[in-house]
Amino acid sequence: MVRLILRTPALLARFLEHQARWREELTEELAVRLGRDPGTDLYPRLAAGMALTAFDAVLRRWTEGGAPRTRTR
Repeated sequence: MVRLILRTPALLARFLEHQARWREELTEELAVRLGRDPGTDLYPRLAAGMALTAFDAVLRRWTEGGAPRTRTR
């Protein structure tokens, strides 16, 4: 189902709309939990954006059939 969403322009557009809403909701929740004002403090919005970007990257890697790589030293 995720592959279908990512490969169908109309479904992808709707999914991106949902992500935008999630970003706003996550920004607000982080601001409340951290005691910060999302109107003047960029941290909650940046943290929400990074979290959703990570989600998107993992989702795309997973749908491409790639296993997550781990770094070894």
